[in-house]
Amino acid sequence: MLTTYEPSIFDGLNKFPVARQCLEKHKDALREAGAVICKHGLQQKVGLALLHKHFDLLPHERLIENIEDSKVYINPIIGVDDAAILPYLWKLNYTNVTQNSSWFPLEFQYKSAAQPDDIKAIESQG
Repeated sequence: MLTTYEPSIFDGLNKFPVARQCLEKHKDALREAGAVICKHGLQQKVGLALLHKHFDLLPHERLIENIEDSKVYINPIIGVDDAAILPYLWKLNYTNVTQNSSWFPLEFQYKSAAQPDDIKAIESQG
């Protein structure tokens, strides 16, 4: 289930150096996850990302992607209208006890910069 932004999910991410160490420890598991993605023919639609943070965010800040002169910038923006942004990177939270999973958005782009099909796909999931 796709959910709304939750500051505690971002807060719980590891800082980049710690996340990178975890990545090294779990290379075999990542290969297995990649094989599952490919087995189901999803390699053009689904990918894996190293979830991490470089800094903390305030509860009312969001990480927003901007593209300027063919360069990508991801910056914390204060007081963004949630109706104006579209998530593009999520973290899966899985509760083993209840076997429920939820996808929490972590990073966003402005809808004005998104492709119409991207907006339609995300909004149909909500």
